[in-house]
Amino acid sequence: MDILAALIVIIMPIVALIGLIKPSLLKQNSRAKAFFGSLGIAFILLIIFAIISPEHSKKNNEIVNTKQEYEHSGSSNKKMIKNEFSFNVEEFIVRYNESLISLTSKLQVANSKEKISNNTISVQLRTSTTKNIGLVVLANNTNRMLHSITFIGTGDGTLESGMNLLFGTSAVIMAIENPNMPVNERGKILDALGFTDKKLEKEEKITFVRKSVKYYISLSKEIGTVLTAEPVVTKD
Repeated sequence: MDILAALIVIIMPIVALIGLIKPSLLKQNSRAKAFFGSLGIAFILLIIFAIISPEHSKKNNEIVNTKQEYEHSGSSNKKMIKNEFSFNVEEFIVRYNESLISLTSKLQVANSKEKISNNTISVQLRTSTTKNIGLVVLANNTNRMLHSITFIGTGDGTLESGMNLLFGTSAVIMAIENPNMPVNERGKILDALGFTDKKLEKEEKITFVRKSVKYYISLSKEIGTVLTAEPVVTKD
């Protein structure tokens, strides 16, 4: 393409000069028409070659690829947007403590530490009664609305520590659904968590969904009991 363009640049001015000297050779009536007509054709051909040249196509492909990468990046960013609960950090603390009171537990949690990473804030909730229980909630740093709740508890073999684990995990679900949940509904929570039939002890990991919330509970000697709750991701 570059060679053809160079030939056009060299030949067409010569043709234009010939037309200026003898326009009849170019089948034109006047020297002006022959001269400017030849230059016009040369200019048009150069534009055409520029459009269809590999370099031009490469630039177009780069533009298309850049656009596709941008659109893909936008799509990925959309996927990273997490579903949120209908309450913020402070509201969850109130709801969780109300749930513990409903369960006649002496446990109460408070905000002990916050850490910000990108657009997510991590909040540690601790109780002054025991060091064996705690929660970590992840929230949107802008509006502090929760998108993840994790309960972590370890037992020491005593009845009190065992009850704290039952109360602490049950209160997570109650805080999400209803802090003043009726007694018969609380029994269903224990069933779902795998405590009543020792399912959790046997399988060591259970996953279930309740009212558009997905729960993961696991049991291990190293970590203890871990319960995580996240809103179910809905399809558009």
